[in-house]
Amino acid sequence: MNNIITLSGDPGSGKSTVRKALQTIFEEQGKKVRVYCVGDIFRKLAEDRGMTVIEFSKMLEEKDTSIDEYLDKAVAEYGEKIKSENNPEKIYIIDSRMAWNTIPSAYKVRLTVTNQMAGERIFKDKTRGEEDRYSTIKEAICATKARKESERKRYLELYGKDITLDENFDININTAFVTPEEIA
Repeated sequence: MNNIITLSGDPGSGKSTVRKALQTIFEEQGKKVRVYCVGDIFRKLAEDRGMTVIEFSKMLEEKDTSIDEYLDKAVAEYGEKIKSENNPEKIYIIDSRMAWNTIPSAYKVRLTVTNQMAGERIFKDKTRGEEDRYSTIKEAICATKARKESERKRYLELYGKDITLDENFDININTAFVTPEEIA
């Protein structure tokens, strides 16, 4: 069994929820689970700069690749550390847009959802931070779509990699009509 799972996917596709469901399943099997979430780090970096996630993403797209490079290098180093440990009793779940690329030996999962449903989910999710709170569903849909497009463009320009291509992943799951538990 591959003990490294990378979760990638569209904003609002359910990565965090599926990650938690996977963690629960593995822990119920007696496995030790380690989670590494690049999105949390990214949100904190945006917040520290007084920016929304989309503003921060746009800034990186237009001006500064160093943060993406730093985060992706950190994920790659984490993957190397995991491989060197070689501990099959631990499961590593890495929630990252590019971990599928930086840890090629991982089991690579991509979650997708329509822009409409992603926006609705994000709008209704009251557990999200201020950066993901919107006045209307339409605003949430537009912001989510813009973020998705900005991230795709950034990684295409930075690495020549399209984060939306199904062929980059071992499995692609549309989360629109299945529960996180079914996905896990």
